[in-house]
Amino acid sequence: MADLHKASSAGSPTPEEMEQLRARLEEAEQTLDAIRNGLVDAVVASGPQGDQVYTLTGADRIYRVIVETMNEAALTVDLDGAILFCNGQFAGMVRLPMEEVIGQKLTRFVADPQRAGMNRLLKQAQAAPTKRRLVLKANDGTVIHVQLAASPLQVGSGNSICLVVSDLTELEASARSVAVLRKQQQDLEQSEDALRRAGEDLARSNHDLEQFAYVASHDLQEPLRLVMSFLGLLRDRYKSKLDAQAGEYINYAVDGAKRMSALITDLLAYSRVARDQKPAMVNMRESVDQALSMLKGVILESGAKIDIGELPTVTADGGQLSQVFQNLIANAIKFRRAGVAPEISIGSRMDGPQWLLWVADNGIGIDPKQALRVFDLFQRLHTRDEYPGTGIGLAICKKIVERHGGRIWVEPGTEGSIFYFTLPEGSPA
Repeated sequence: MADLHKASSAGSPTPEEMEQLRARLEEAEQTLDAIRNGLVDAVVASGPQGDQVYTLTGADRIYRVIVETMNEAALTVDLDGAILFCNGQFAGMVRLPMEEVIGQKLTRFVADPQRAGMNRLLKQAQAAPTKRRLVLKANDGTVIHVQLAASPLQVGSGNSICLVVSDLTELEASARSVAVLRKQQQDLEQSEDALRRAGEDLARSNHDLEQFAYVASHDLQEPLRLVMSFLGLLRDRYKSKLDAQAGEYINYAVDGAKRMSALITDLLAYSRVARDQKPAMVNMRESVDQALSMLKGVILESGAKIDIGELPTVTADGGQLSQVFQNLIANAIKFRRAGVAPEISIGSRMDGPQWLLWVADNGIGIDPKQALRVFDLFQRLHTRDEYPGTGIGLAICKKIVERHGGRIWVEPGTEGSIFYFTLPEGSPA
């Protein structure tokens, strides 16, 4: 039309010019008819230089068929970013029908902070293919992490840009999950490392304490024997020269020295639990018989009746298991009711993957509130005048049983108690 106006202003057009204008008008009318009848796909894009018509004919139709059948989202935009065409995948991604997407500015579907990056991508793509990761925002507000691959494209008589959009949302979520898992793994490894160091420190401390208890107890025995020996000599040789009160004082000193000797002996036994383990196949009846032979005197004196049931063979330290039975039987005899002969029952049975063993008595029983305390080191429920002892015997039992992978507890009662302990079937000592 501009050429026609120019020709009119310059004077009457020549026949040749009129023929050229008529041919161009006929071509334009044919294009418009084809667009109206759906024979040619076209988009009218408004831009700074006015409206521009983009058509898809001939070879361009092949491009459109390829895009429509792609699994990836794809679209074509003009150089100003107006969407000329998109496939169903892109329309579904931005949650709009295709007819509503076409004609929109691509930046409408880009998250605000990312729009400058989109503009740079479109500018770079006019010259050469390029890629960029961006965040799109669908019509319903859904955030979509994508990678855009942009390339220059000739559509009809105009230049445009083809974009292939890869949805990275699941990949981003997976990456974040992996990052979280890695952080958790690092935290776990640090915690395990700290726990391992703490365990090593505790083991070292326990070893040092056991070593100290062993050395101290062993070294204390000799001077204590010396004190007891000289006190005995003093009492025997100078008995006639000392008054009754002095003799009583010496007896107090000798009694105190004996208690100290018993305490040191028990401490040595406690410290040896971890040092002297010698695992082997052990018939527990033999361990019980060994304990009974050590207690023969008090058994005869008290008139105790002992019933022994079936006992298993386990992998353990026989001497230490004998110590457990000796301590439990000795307590059953010691804490008997006045005027009542002790009755003690020893037995066992399988309890899942472990052996359950027990020593039951008819003694004075234990207050249920003290059921846990009795296994603590140096804990006594009675005075020394009532019942002698150091308060270490049950602590030794607990340490031995736990060293063998089991546990020990008491079922308290007012007329007797039952001490239970477990050992794994294989009982790795």
